[in-house]
Amino acid sequence: MNRIIICLVFFTSIIKIQAQDLIIKGDNFIYVDNTVLYVNKGIDLQDKQTNSLDGSMGDDGGTTNGSNIYLRSGAQLIQGDNNYTNRGEGNVSILVGGTANKWSYNFFSSPVGLSDGSGYKLNQLDQPLKKNGDALTNGISSKSINSRDVVFSTSHNNILNNDKLQISSRWLFKKENENWVMINNPEGSKVNNGFGYMSKGLGEKDNDRSFHPYEFRGLQNNGDIEIPLDFIPIEDGDSYSELDDDYLYLLLGNPYPSILDLRKFIADNKNIIESFHFWQAGDDRSHSFGESEGGYATLTVPVDGAYEAEAATFKILKGGGVFGNDGNNDEEKFPKKNPRPLVPIGQGFLVKLHHSEENILNSSKKIVFKNKHRSNKKRVSDNGKWQQNENNGDGDTIETGDFFRPGKDIKDDDKETLLTSLGYSKFRLNLNFNNELDKKLVMTFHDNATDGFDIGLEAKPPMITNNDVFWGTKNNPLIFLANKFDKSLSLPITIDLNTQQYVEINVYDLINIPDNTQIYLHDILTDTYINLRDQNFSINLDKGTYENRFEITFQENSSLNQTDFNVNLFKIISDNKNKKLLVYNPKLKSIKSIKLYDTSGKEVHRLMISKTSNVYEISTSNISNGVFIAKIESTENSSCSKRVIINK
Repeated sequence: MNRIIICLVFFTSIIKIQAQDLIIKGDNFIYVDNTVLYVNKGIDLQDKQTNSLDGSMGDDGGTTNGSNIYLRSGAQLIQGDNNYTNRGEGNVSILVGGTANKWSYNFFSSPVGLSDGSGYKLNQLDQPLKKNGDALTNGISSKSINSRDVVFSTSHNNILNNDKLQISSRWLFKKENENWVMINNPEGSKVNNGFGYMSKGLGEKDNDRSFHPYEFRGLQNNGDIEIPLDFIPIEDGDSYSELDDDYLYLLLGNPYPSILDLRKFIADNKNIIESFHFWQAGDDRSHSFGESEGGYATLTVPVDGAYEAEAATFKILKGGGVFGNDGNNDEEKFPKKNPRPLVPIGQGFLVKLHHSEENILNSSKKIVFKNKHRSNKKRVSDNGKWQQNENNGDGDTIETGDFFRPGKDIKDDDKETLLTSLGYSKFRLNLNFNNELDKKLVMTFHDNATDGFDIGLEAKPPMITNNDVFWGTKNNPLIFLANKFDKSLSLPITIDLNTQQYVEINVYDLINIPDNTQIYLHDILTDTYINLRDQNFSINLDKGTYENRFEITFQENSSLNQTDFNVNLFKIISDNKNKKLLVYNPKLKSIKSIKLYDTSGKEVHRLMISKTSNVYEISTSNISNGVFIAKIESTENSSCSKRVIINK
């Protein structure tokens, strides 16, 4: 038997096969250890495995291996910017880890598929074995190449039965359009290329956090992979603007046997995807949805690559529909992990589609993965080296950790330097509830920000917790907000509480914000200003929704130049109950008109004013719900604008 072993220590090393297709015949194979294999054209793995392996890489002289490629210890396979069709009956083998907690979901995505390129069947999943044939039960840095087929059942749990991995089809789901679908026939049904799927972990212990390995074996994915926006048309009389948010999420994933760079990916899919969301499991102890824990970390990526990320807020469902937040600030129990735009092999994630009629109802719209979105970045631990623990006694090294890997083990460029070079300014607000729950809000300033929704800069929360906070209102919430910077800005905050809470607010993570720029928390009810750069703001609040009480400003009211025509001279309130928009003019400024525009810039209402008043009313009964821009024009042709939300 012949084989090629590629085993390099340096992370920057890449093995390149550029001139021709890579062809492997018979029982020859390539073993890639801790490096990147680059093939410029196509790959032909001609011959299939004919009998079982013993994990010895053929050293006994009697094992028939087949024309396979083994990627081990962080190895990757990248192909050139092409659409070559990979061929053959051999396989690429890749180890991917997932949480071993039997009650917790993992979000997977397959880097390999069927020989016809039509997708991936879950019965292609293998159980990796040690060199002695025993089951490999933790780590993904194994040197072994032996495996056996996973067994599927309808039992309640995923289990190791007589050392065989048995996966329950009860917890296999995919979401390729507006519906979550159970994959109840892993042998017959498939997951389309580019999509992800959900599967629960394996383990008998409470809150088992070990890292269970799975092996993907199949024909490696390559070239363009298209995701059609194949949504069922809405019913007559309904409006695309009234669609439930769940309709706008797809479960996708990294489709390649290499790192996927979302910064390159978003450049070819601009104006389609609003945000990416990565699931992080909590301390699950039951299959009951009413007792599940976890949350989605959020990532946004504008086309210039200046990404923003926020760790998950864990939702704990206590049964009976009662949500609790106990222990969310326990770093040991709920470690905070920020996603990055470099997505590991095998990682599934949700994408939030941009809420536009063109995207949702146009069947010609597609999301496209391309080879040029792949990256040769190496997976590394926090200290810059591939994390390997002690030998397990069988020559295998093991790595432990959670399946949610972005942000922890992929080295990336310095984010703050990138943001500053691109002209961004940012800060974060942290709101702490009763010392139990932290919620974050991100504010971005950039000259390209608009008054409408800015894809790549702004994001909605992936889920709502009992006690929460948003930019805007509860019905139209944002956790990432973007604006052009102006000292006259006022940024409304909604605090939503289901019980009485002690709330503390502080500002942190200031990037490119000048030292002389103050950031105030304005309590409109008491008309008090707290400079958050000097001290935290704290208050006891009763149960309720506070939509018109708190805002962030950059100057105190006493410092406003009242001779200037700016939006802080006015208060605009949506009286949704009475279907009115109220514009208060306490300084009795001379106004010519008030106009409403939707986020596309279309004028939807105009009020011409002939007489100065301290309040103006605009009926919203014939205006659809949504985010609008109110533009106030003075008789001297000055103007100012403010975002308003109508939700009758």
